[in-house]
Formats: sequence, structure tokens, C-alpha cells
Amino acid sequence: MATTDTTETNTTGADTQSEPMSPAKAAAAKKGKGKTAARGRPKGKSAAGKKKAFVSAKPKPAKLVSAIDKPKRHRKKNYERFDRFIYKVLKTTARDMRISKRGMTTMNGFTLDMSDRISRLAGDLAFKRGTRTMSANDVETAVKMILPSELGQLAVAEGKRACMQYAKSMNAGKEPAPKKPRASSKGKAKAE
Repeated sequence: MATTDTTETNTTGADTQSEPMSPAKAAAAKKGKGKTAARGRPKGKSAAGKKKAFVSAKPKPAKLVSAIDKPKRHRKKNYERFDRFIYKVLKTTARDMRISKRGMTTMNGFTLDMSDRISRLAGDLAFKRGTRTMSANDVETAVKMILPSELGQLAVAEGKRACMQYAKSMNAGKEPAPKKPRASSKGKAKAE
């Protein structure tokens, strides 16, 4: 029975290392083969002319990586679903109402379909104008064309109100720039 705990020896027979070797390396060392290894130096002659034994590099200890050490990957947000936003609107309009999973799927499909139709038509309108950028007027016209008369006007009014409220909230943290006094002809005459 072969032992797995053999040590490497040089040509004189003295122990140079006390590291355990694998059975394949031990057999190769005995036969004189194994001139190279994955992480070792090849056999060769030293400056004195004596043969050197195969010297293996010490294996690196396995690095333990915990969940805390791993960098977190940022997942791209999925904007293909409007579930969160539909639920927020439902709770602001009717607190006591609930929506089933099937109803949420239907509303999500309706929202995706309408946003796709509006963006496609607004893109076509921008292309016909000769620009590659959609403007607010393109989106407004697309909404009026897709939705029926009164519903389209209501949607445009609510969209404008939401955009103004968003712009107002973005500027809430910033101080407005001080207004410069206008120089008028009357003011100049009084100053002289």
C-alpha cells in the first residue's frame, strides 16, 4: 500500500522539505520524471554541477470570502412593471380599496400598452417634424390623438400639473437666484 505522506529528497537523500506530496508527484519524483510542475521550478543543474531536486512552491492558503466582503452588484431597475406605482395611486385615491393579482396584471398591461402607443406616435410626430428629439408638444399631441376627446384633455391637464409639481419639488431645495433690479429711464433721471 502506497503512502500519501512522502517527502521530497535531493540526490544525496537528505530531507529538504517536510511538506506532504500527492501520490502522483511522489511517483514522478521517484522515476526522475516530472521536469516541470504547475507551480514549481523545473529540475536542473546548479552552479556547482549537482542536480537539484524538484522544488514545489508553497500553495497559497484559500481565501475565505464572506457575504460582507463581496461587493454588491447593482441590479438595473426593471421599469417593465408599474405595480408599485399603480398601488401608490390606488392608496392615494381610495385607501380602503384593494386590488387582486389578476387586476394588477391587467392594469400593468394596460399601462404598458398605453405608454408604448403614446411613445411610438410621439416619435413619429417628431420624425415628421424633422427632428430626432421628442418634445412636450409631440407627447401632448399623441395623447390627444390616442385618447377620446374629453379624456385626452383631462390627461394632458393632469400631465402638465404633475410635471409642474415635479419641477417645483426639484427646485425646493435650491434658493432662487436674486433678481437684478431693472434699470429704467425714470430711475436714471431721478438719480442725476
